[in-house]
Amino acid sequence: MAKSYSCEEKDECLYNSFIRPRLKSKEKVRLFCSFTYITPNYINLFIINELAKLAKEGYELFIVIWDMNSITNKYFKRQVVHALGAESPSAFMDKKVQEVERIFSSLDVDSRQLHIYKASEVWRRMVNVQSHDLFLKLYHILTSLKVVDFALPHKVSHLIQMPADIFFANFFHLLYPEDAESPMDVALLGNNKEEIYKKTRQLMYDEGIIGMEKPVFLITKHVPYIILDESVPEWNMSLEEVIRIFNGHKPSERDINALFEIILKDKLDTLHYYDTKGNIIETDQSQITKIIHKLPIENQMFTLGYNLYKYMNSFKAKFTQTESPSRVLSIKTSEQLLEIGKVVKSKPLVEMLHLADGTKTISQIAKLSKKQIANTSMYIGNLKKAGLVTIDSNGKVKRAYDAVKINFVANISPYGGGR
Repeated sequence: MAKSYSCEEKDECLYNSFIRPRLKSKEKVRLFCSFTYITPNYINLFIINELAKLAKEGYELFIVIWDMNSITNKYFKRQVVHALGAESPSAFMDKKVQEVERIFSSLDVDSRQLHIYKASEVWRRMVNVQSHDLFLKLYHILTSLKVVDFALPHKVSHLIQMPADIFFANFFHLLYPEDAESPMDVALLGNNKEEIYKKTRQLMYDEGIIGMEKPVFLITKHVPYIILDESVPEWNMSLEEVIRIFNGHKPSERDINALFEIILKDKLDTLHYYDTKGNIIETDQSQITKIIHKLPIENQMFTLGYNLYKYMNSFKAKFTQTESPSRVLSIKTSEQLLEIGKVVKSKPLVEMLHLADGTKTISQIAKLSKKQIANTSMYIGNLKKAGLVTIDSNGKVKRAYDAVKINFVANISPYGGGR
């Protein structure tokens, strides 16, 4: 078992008996994880980095972003909504999904191993899949859970979303048959979810909703949550902003040590500390823990904030150097389907899409396709109107999507409108 996460004895037995051999033989192993994402804060970057390492071990990742939690979060409302303009919160969250995809791409995760969904869309599918009564079964489990049984101070929304996660994990193959052929094998989670996840899985097994206690839980080490005025340190903040949050939150020495051990140790080539004379001194991994123990708590907080700032910006540097990964258009309405149908049945439009790789102008595409510039411009205009290509400031035409995905049962209304 990797040192970044652990299993309870029962799950570890299943992991060693079933999961590890499949990974070793390079069989497909599906992993589920969910989290709230508004900005690339240090906790999200830690989770994404752990998931990226698991992808390199051979896992196929199925990630659900709790977009409903994101858009109702106070930080979202106060810091982000004013910048949306005419953009809807849903469109904003679509961009956030793309941002997460790009972070994974910057960490060399193959896009074929990565599936990211908004929780609101997964909920919609679960409610609409009538043949299996999944929503009714979830409601039944919710009636069996008692709030007083959970010691952590969870929000009521979390007490609904977390049990739903276990349903998503067990029935993804029914909700998204275009992506998954069977239930999730493994779930990666923090210890804040452990108690509810375990209770939900046990109840589902006891009630006969699932025939085996799956998925296997990989539990990450506890990462202290540093927050001030609903703000969490993230990579778009200045060093001063990060330090302000640490000074306002006043983490304990135990939390400072935990953040160094779990997040920063072995992650940066060099570390720095803030000495009692006001100097920032470079040191190495082997010395930093000994040094910070001897510093006043104010210097410890600055030292942690400074190194965490460097840590987050190491991710940002990779992100800015990485192009957006290939994108898949998920058809959600009958109107979209009809629009795509017009493109697919038109040989010239399909040819234009093939040539629109971001390196060619309209005139270059016209030359390669042996068509007049006026006709090529008209074709490209139609594709742009349909949202299938973009044209940059240099006139280069690029596909907005590289593939199309459709689920006729869950997405398309037979009566001319999308759900």
